[in-house]
Formats: sequence, C-alpha cells, structure tokens
Amino acid sequence: MKRYETVDAYILGHENWISELDKLRTLLLRTELVEEVKWGAPTYTINGKNVIGLGAFKEHIGIWFFNGAFLED
Repeated sequence: MKRYETVDAYILGHENWISELDKLRTLLLRTELVEEVKWGAPTYTINGKNVIGLGAFKEHIGIWFFNGAFLED
C-alpha cells in the first residue's frame, strides 16, 4: 500500500474516487476536526486524538470512527 504525505496527494492518488473523497473531505473540514495524514491516509483528530479515518480501495471507499463504540446515538 502506498503511503502519502498529504491529503491532496492521497485523493489524487485514487483517481477513481477523487470526487467522493473530495466531498467527504469538504464536509469534515467544516467541523472542528483537524486534518492530518497518519499511516499514509487522511485522519481527522480533535485534541490530538483520532476521530475519523478515510480510506480508498479498488472497489469502494470507507469512512470509519476510531472508538466508534463510544459514540452516542
């Protein structure tokens, strides 16, 4: 798996999903989350703690919540 240094490079490196990743990124940047690259992929944090990760794969993209079990409905 290729490691990216920036979120822009990550998005451009997944040409089948540029539009979708860009839309998700735009939504996430409207929040108090801080955008970072961890493990070569976009990660969004609050107070240095991982909250959301984005991933692009061959047949799908994914968004996940770190410690999602602690989220309230």
